[in-house]
Amino acid sequence: MTGGSAPGLIACAACGNPISRAAVQCPKCGHPVTPPSPPTRPCAACGAQLGADLRTCPSCGHPVATTATPRVAAAGTSPGAQPQAQGPTVGSPAPVLLAPQPVRTSSLMVALIVGGIGSVVVLGAVVAWLVTVNRPASPETGPAPQPYSPPPTSTPNMGAPQPVEPVVCASGLVRVFLSNPQRPNGGCVPPCWEGTEGWECPPGRQCTGAWLMNDDGSVGASTQVCFLK
Repeated sequence: MTGGSAPGLIACAACGNPISRAAVQCPKCGHPVTPPSPPTRPCAACGAQLGADLRTCPSCGHPVATTATPRVAAAGTSPGAQPQAQGPTVGSPAPVLLAPQPVRTSSLMVALIVGGIGSVVVLGAVVAWLVTVNRPASPETGPAPQPYSPPPTSTPNMGAPQPVEPVVCASGLVRVFLSNPQRPNGGCVPPCWEGTEGWECPPGRQCTGAWLMNDDGSVGASTQVCFLK
């Protein structure tokens, strides 16, 4: 057969005998027939050679872009005519649009917020009550200041009253017990008087508590007298 191989036949690589494309070996010389290698293309990520029917690279897992098959113009239409809009293909799933979900506030978070606000209100009420209770009394409503009153001296332990010589004090003086043992009959001193700032005495004297001495030497009532400073 000359002028090339017949349709469906290929030439044997060893002897050139025309054989079928489906033959495993040449019937004339027995040379094995090597099927044509499928077309390959490099991976865009790692460069490995990929078959035409692969969708992902077996080396790196990178998706393989498919080559779009050119559409053949339908009969009766010109190649430059705009394609008409086509409806969805029967059997293809329609895209599902997910509506945004509203943000849900945890019930525990709401309870914590409400509890915190309530605690702040209660704490403020307690602080206000404590401030009101511990507020010092104003000068207008507080108790009036009391004049200073020196405490009386302790009652002298004189035992049974001893007869003493009567001491006659001048007008305006009172007879009181003295701490001086050499004057057992007491002495006459001026009494204190209550002034605007408390008990007052003449200049050079100070107001001190003392016990009055009766005419028979017994202890009388306590009083405030002016002793020398």
